[in-house]
Amino acid sequence: MRIEPVGPVPDLDQYETVIFTSGNGVRRLGNILKGRRVATVGEATAKLAQSLGADAACHGETLADFLSRVEYLPGRTLYCRGVHSRGNMAEALNERGFDVEEAVVYDQVAVSLTAEAQEILVGKSKVSVPLFSPRSARLLSEYTITADVTVVAISHQAAEAWQAGGRTLIAEKPTAEAMCRAVLDAI
Repeated sequence: MRIEPVGPVPDLDQYETVIFTSGNGVRRLGNILKGRRVATVGEATAKLAQSLGADAACHGETLADFLSRVEYLPGRTLYCRGVHSRGNMAEALNERGFDVEEAVVYDQVAVSLTAEAQEILVGKSKVSVPLFSPRSARLLSEYTITADVTVVAISHQAAEAWQAGGRTLIAEKPTAEAMCRAVLDAI
């Protein structure tokens, strides 16, 4: 996938807190996060926001974790997300009495695999395929795959979305570090 900006950068002056579930949203807003309160799904996303000067805290590694752990969001909150997202964070938080709006700030545009990648997927070698989202799994499942594939999924949802066969492993946690360990285990 290719990440592309969508729409104007939101005016954050009217919000007390900004929520991100992906580093893509953090990168899109960039330096305007300096000094802002940020709540994230994922420690890596929080660290990225901190590197830009935000007062950022991680509230879990998954959307479900975030929703079960977040107890306080002061004032109006803006959830910045991509065009393609799972769950409905803003709606779920509003049902809990928070004041959350959302802004779509980037798109995850599907791109075709290179000819070389497609050759690998139909070759005779063993192939490890890391899948970081259910959408990635669905998109890649559309290709012809005859190689001996081991899929390494970041979550049960990503594993369930994979439809092209082979062996499937699920990372211990939905983090890049856990995915790296799982890919090494698959090799």
